[in-house]
Amino acid sequence: MAGFFEVSVSREDIKFHCAHFVAYKGFRERLHGHNYTLSVSMRARAAVGSDWGGVSADGYVVDFGDIKTLARKLCKELNEHLICPTRSDVLLVRTVQLGGGGGVDGAVAVGASAEKEGASGAPLEQVCIECEDGASFSIPRSDVALLPIVHSTAEELAHYLWVRLVREYGLRALRARRIVAMSVTVSEAPYQRATFTCELPEDEAALDRMACGPCPQTLPVWGCSERTVEHE
Repeated sequence: MAGFFEVSVSREDIKFHCAHFVAYKGFRERLHGHNYTLSVSMRARAAVGSDWGGVSADGYVVDFGDIKTLARKLCKELNEHLICPTRSDVLLVRTVQLGGGGGVDGAVAVGASAEKEGASGAPLEQVCIECEDGASFSIPRSDVALLPIVHSTAEELAHYLWVRLVREYGLRALRARRIVAMSVTVSEAPYQRATFTCELPEDEAALDRMACGPCPQTLPVWGCSERTVEHE
């Protein structure tokens, strides 16, 4: 009878500190921040009839060090940034080019390449966020993490980081180690966390489709997503 192995990495030093606010139709939080932590679990199918206990020939499901390295890399990308959801249906997000004199030179869509340069020779960009309630923010581009999500919730961050981790490790490499599912947990505070869990997609095209939406319709091995709030 085939079994499964499950490995997990959860450390206090795999973390990122970010500002954010959740906004949806008729509602916007005040700008605030969290000290987030990131945890990763992987499930692998045991090899039937192997000579090494059902895991890979090196004895690992996956090297813990590899998971920690990739998780820390993603945390470093987000650390000390404002999380800005570029797919929001209630926020207008633009990058604004500033001329050398500091004045606004024009606005372009998010993700467009900068052409104006300041006195230092480097592009001067601001991210301008206009909210449904009339509030607006203007923040240096270098201080903003523009993410392809709809809301900057722990749930959507967990989904985003799940996809990123699969891409960073490599879908083919994970499948070669018989990984069948992965779980990513984003904690905003002790006892306050959201988890996204899903089977690995069949191919890169399916992974691309996952990156465009929060969750496939087919239920994965462990269920699909989970939110836990034990106290506020």
